Amino acid sequence: MSTSGSRGLIRLSRNPECQLQAFMVRERIGERQMHRLITGREFDGEYGQRASAIRRGNQFEEKLFADGARVLREEVGKRYGLDPASLSVRDFRVEEPGKGAEAALRRLEATAEVFADLSSGNLVPDLLVQPQLQLHLPGKDRMLIAPDVLIFNRLAGIYRPGEAKSGILRKSGANADKLEPARLQAAVEILALKDTLSRFGLGGRVDSHAVFIFGSPYGMKPHPIFEEHLDAELREVRRAVESLADVVARLAELSTDQSTPIEAAAPHLKTHFQQTCLGSCILAHHCKGLHRDTVRSLGDRASELFGADTSYERLKSLLSGEATPSSVQEQLFVQLAQTCGVSR
Repeated sequence: MSTSGSRGLIRLSRNPECQLQAFMVRERIGERQMHRLITGREFDGEYGQRASAIRRGNQFEEKLFADGARVLREEVGKRYGLDPASLSVRDFRVEEPGKGAEAALRRLEATAEVFADLSSGNLVPDLLVQPQLQLHLPGKDRMLIAPDVLIFNRLAGIYRPGEAKSGILRKSGANADKLEPARLQAAVEILALKDTLSRFGLGGRVDSHAVFIFGSPYGMKPHPIFEEHLDAELREVRRAVESLADVVARLAELSTDQSTPIEAAAPHLKTHFQQTCLGSCILAHHCKGLHRDTVRSLGDRASELFGADTSYERLKSLLSGEATPSSVQEQLFVQLAQTCGVSR
């Protein structure tokens, strides 16, 4: 799985204390490559998004954006009380076809032309399909961010990112595991939109709103679109950006005239193993092994109770009476052990 673009910042926002992960994001290193460089062996397990999910996602987007984004225009019209036929569209997939950096830069230039028109007070399209934004980050000139769509809010006079996800939402609501990644991704796009529009003096107009277009149980028909405020997610993504700045400073301490090689840098970067790493990071078992002698390896609850870096030896000393509790948590641990009949 790639750690470049918005995916990398999303991953880092979930565990911003992990310098090793921040290093991967900064250097745009794929996780399998990182696993091989650090452990000396290939990762042979199943990892990443399933091919079937990728296919469904592509089909869902194609349905939304086909025929001048007809389906998307209908849904936007319903949500905002507008005539779908009146909504104008620019589809950068068609105008600037292709993949890779060259196509992305062409789309960035085309998107900037629209923003220049907006800053001049000219009419702009209501929908920009797969535009390109940029986000300046510590240690790198910029990161290119590509929302699924930008939707122009006529009342606010500004574009808002729209995330299209094929995951099914039902009338009873969505599971958090569907909404959280989409909300974090949209938060990254909001920061990139603000960054890109700042060049045209429009960054101040960007707010915390984002639009979501999920699938429904009825084939490729979308669930009614909705807007959400993403203030909490924006804080998390900004913390991820701060983590990049921290790791840039740390690498500067390690480097001389040349950049520090991955293999040389990794042992000097802090890891922050937590239970969620096991389902989200290819290096989880490696990092858990680094903390095998501390409470951290027992799980998040134990880490909260005793302090993640408390050693097993410290707990043994408390049980045996060789050590005196120095915190409320340690006092409770000793009392609980006595209550349960564990001898000191």
